Amino acid sequence: MEKVLIIGAGLTGLSAGIALQKKGINTEIFEMAPWPGGVCTAWVRNGYTFDGCIHWMVGTREGELMRKMYEEVHALREDSIIYHLDSITLEIDNETYVIPLDVVGFKDFFLDFAPEDSIEIVAFCKEVEKISKSKLIPGSPQNIKEFFYAITKGRNFLRTVVKYVDITVSEYCERFSNKELVKIIYHLMGPSMSVFALFMMLGTRMGKNGGFPMGGALTMIKNMHEYYLSLGGKTSFNTKIDEIVIENGRAKAIKSNEKEYLGSYVIVACDIHYTLKNMLKDKYPHPVLNLMLEEMPLFEPLMLISLGLDKKYPIPYSAICSMTKPIDTGGMNKTSQYQIRTFDFDSSFAPKGCSSVLVTLSANFNYWQNLRETDYQTYKNEKELVAKKIIDELETRYKGIKESVKVKDIATPSTYFRLNNLYMGSYEGFLPVPKALKMKIKKQIIGVKNLYLAGQWITPGGGIPPAILDGLRTAKTIIKKY
Repeated sequence: MEKVLIIGAGLTGLSAGIALQKKGINTEIFEMAPWPGGVCTAWVRNGYTFDGCIHWMVGTREGELMRKMYEEVHALREDSIIYHLDSITLEIDNETYVIPLDVVGFKDFFLDFAPEDSIEIVAFCKEVEKISKSKLIPGSPQNIKEFFYAITKGRNFLRTVVKYVDITVSEYCERFSNKELVKIIYHLMGPSMSVFALFMMLGTRMGKNGGFPMGGALTMIKNMHEYYLSLGGKTSFNTKIDEIVIENGRAKAIKSNEKEYLGSYVIVACDIHYTLKNMLKDKYPHPVLNLMLEEMPLFEPLMLISLGLDKKYPIPYSAICSMTKPIDTGGMNKTSQYQIRTFDFDSSFAPKGCSSVLVTLSANFNYWQNLRETDYQTYKNEKELVAKKIIDELETRYKGIKESVKVKDIATPSTYFRLNNLYMGSYEGFLPVPKALKMKIKKQIIGVKNLYLAGQWITPGGGIPPAILDGLRTAKTIIKKY
């Protein structure tokens, strides 16, 4: 029986598998980790859930094409509850700012902060408001119906893309005279990124079109994987693919530990660096992606300190905080801030009366990867040392929290590499800088038939919507060929 082989059981691989199985096309997904989800993952430790993926999902509002897309693959259901954040908390130069996530409150906050920039602030907020009210366009239109939807219901979204995709946040901020205001904006979105990404982030969240699905990544992936299996799909875990077998210019099989799996098509829904350099043995270049891997900035690697507390503290849902003094997160990577998140709004994340907390830090991939490979005991000790420093830091802010820690889990950039094979520990691929967003990335490799590249590495900026959309569209391409 013909079979489509899918490498990677993340959002893209599962979405492609679901779409193909629904059309009666036999598939098998191969995943190197012991569980599905890829980067979209959460883990449970002694009754506490820690979500290392979702901050917010774009396109969750009822009636949105993206919402329908999520429901199509069971990432969301019609009755899924979305939690919306009311504000963002930032600490900059020992000052705390609680920034409202509604258009009026946001504008008033900025106007009070920098009245001298009132004209530009009003213009900025108009762009955000347009996104908040606009329907979103999931990818470039593929047919007349989608094109008509884009130029009618999604016209403000489309207009913002065209007008601002080439402008960086730092370039846009040149119009503001208040430098402290610019600092705040830089904390909302990095200066090198496209300002379109900033408008998108703020607009969707203010329009209640970007929130956290109750149950988080754990529930989302569980529902998707169960749906895939119910359609007759098969998943092979703990299976790292070593090679994509090419014969006569066609992908005919994949290999894992010398075992060969034959297939009619191969979908690569995993790390693109490993794909080109290892699975394809550097024999089949992709000019655009090879160039991007050399020149384009990536999302920086992270270290996650997960804490299960036996009581609740007044920790915001999400805040970027300044440290009392910088700490070394490995390899002389000094960091003076961290992001802290609590999941107290979702009772499924911790036992009653308890709290699940996640602290995110920047980290050095090469340091942690080399240490894990050469001296595992020191690797473990160094992880514990960073966690201790963070807990001590939290104690200065939340008295008694040190004694409340009942569960602790530490993930380094090497963890991302070990479980997901991520190049340089980059959890979302290429940063959405203007140059990357304008790249035309073909999903096939010249000279190789029946092989398709899919996922967030093929869509700069990454994220949940592109990952799912790419899986569905890749499946649609194959369906047409059957």
